[in-house]
Amino acid sequence: MEENDYEYDLNLLNLELNVMQKEQLKDNPEGKIVLYPGLLLILLTFGILTSLSGRIWNIIISILIAFTVVDVFYYIFRLRRHYKNDKNRYNKEIKEFDKTNLILIISLYLVTLFLIIAPIIINSTTYNPIESENELKAISREITEGLPDNDSKFHAILEWFDRGVGKQENISNVYYKMENCRQTDNELLFVSRLLGECYIYSKPPHICYRKPETTEKWALWIFHTRCGACGEYAELFNQMGCYANLTVRKAMCKGEDHVWNEVLISDEWIIIDPTAVNLNKSTGIMSSSFMEEKVLGDLRADGGNVSEGNVSYVYAIYPDKPDYKEDITNRYTNVTNITISVVDDNTNPVEGAEIKVYSLNRLEERYTDLHNTTNSSGKHTFTLGGGEYKFKASKGDLQGEYHDSFSEELLNHYKEIKIN
Repeated sequence: MEENDYEYDLNLLNLELNVMQKEQLKDNPEGKIVLYPGLLLILLTFGILTSLSGRIWNIIISILIAFTVVDVFYYIFRLRRHYKNDKNRYNKEIKEFDKTNLILIISLYLVTLFLIIAPIIINSTTYNPIESENELKAISREITEGLPDNDSKFHAILEWFDRGVGKQENISNVYYKMENCRQTDNELLFVSRLLGECYIYSKPPHICYRKPETTEKWALWIFHTRCGACGEYAELFNQMGCYANLTVRKAMCKGEDHVWNEVLISDEWIIIDPTAVNLNKSTGIMSSSFMEEKVLGDLRADGGNVSEGNVSYVYAIYPDKPDYKEDITNRYTNVTNITISVVDDNTNPVEGAEIKVYSLNRLEERYTDLHNTTNSSGKHTFTLGGGEYKFKASKGDLQGEYHDSFSEELLNHYKEIKIN
């Protein structure tokens, strides 16, 4: 009976996805169970998958590992009971146990590797920039053809981004799906941030690989993958607007982590946010205070007792001048001037020190993409919206920083950073 029980347990073990757990009996005459460092391998596997995965995958892996650990301990316990008087047979069975688990753990890592690189391989091998460009031009012109004016054209392009419930999505927002903000039937199965950002979904677009913003012809890649977040949406709208002969630009607010667009209609820049288009609720045409409201909503959702949201620095990027940044912060918030003076240990002004500005307005510290160097007096003045900032100064091996909150109600602020 005991022999049959053992064979039954071993068959169950071979059907499950186990990770290696080993018992060493060498120099252990009493036969005490000594766990092999396979336990560390289990924890390492769990850590890697947790860091790379979405919530559903995390739950699956957690349950799997929990059952695996219990099963391994139970198997060794049963094995030790059956062969406690036969050390040679016990060691033989342990070796067979290790071989099986080695194969399984290698398989586990191969599956994980596939999930990481599959989006890159599939999207890259099917991507043809010429075909994507021709198709995007055709779509942009088709949805705006015959419309009487530019106002009608940009509304038509915005409708293409509509994410209303029941709509066939033309582009999928990875953050809405990841946070289950909308389409709950399209589950996020896997996320990897090891080689860029890779997403796998249960429904279209199924596979999404987000290339860096600096990628050449980025808009065509976005159109090919049909997925992304605010940066991809804004870039794609810009390109579609250009194909429809609209005057458009991107508005970048890196300190509060958002990107949107502006379109010039009758000499007025209209603020639009393609990620907000849900024609059941919003047309995507925004007010100048929408970013302050967006930040305020996030702070309150996080439990903050705050009365206003702050915007640090907003700049515009034009399609034909990608390296030129136009400061448009005052279109979205009141601004204040913050003069930073950089000195050394002897309070002497430091010329040529680089100062970078970081915003803490929206839950976490983010680089605003605003930086400059000090003049001969060791100073530089930044124009920012009110809020909480960290200024980091450096020159060579010398470093220093200053952290404080600033109100736009005061026109000028003066602060000093000592670098050493």
